[in-house]
Amino acid sequence: MAAALGAETLLIAPGGFSTVGPWWYHPLNFAQESRNALVTSLRELAEIAEEHDQILAVEGYRSSAISSPQVFDWLFSEISSPALRANLDYVNFIAPSQVSELEPYLEELVVTFGERIATVHAKDVVIADELSAHIDEVPPGHGLLAMEVVVHLAQRHRLPLLLEHLEDWDALSHLREFAGFVDQVVGPSSPA
Repeated sequence: MAAALGAETLLIAPGGFSTVGPWWYHPLNFAQESRNALVTSLRELAEIAEEHDQILAVEGYRSSAISSPQVFDWLFSEISSPALRANLDYVNFIAPSQVSELEPYLEELVVTFGERIATVHAKDVVIADELSAHIDEVPPGHGLLAMEVVVHLAQRHRLPLLLEHLEDWDALSHLREFAGFVDQVVGPSSPA
């Protein structure tokens, strides 16, 4: 379907066992059998993507079967397909200690993922005053992260930035605001 629409990349989730949704905690999400099944599914999807000259950008999250960058690295070692890549959603794995140290954290992710990064989610975080370090996602520039670090990373590696959760926020105003911010960081883009 992505190829028929002219898209180069299809963003996919790893799935999960929770009845609430693919991103929610369930103990089976972390079982090796689940990860092995994920490898089988992604290998099949990657073969189809290769046939259609497409990229599959899979996203992970700490409660999903792809619960860490190390699990991503393991997946890539199990599936050697040029079609399988990662959507770098740095917030999905971030710890409170990394919020103020964003640049080294992102560089660590780039080293782990390497050339397998297809896209980058652009979003920000706030940390709620709750026990267990509750991290909430907010529009880029409305939280604690140094968003210029994200913009420079995407520019340096020539990666598209995707704004996530626009349906939850005032989409048009946040899109314009972020585009203005990107222009300030890297300079205005010239029309194609």
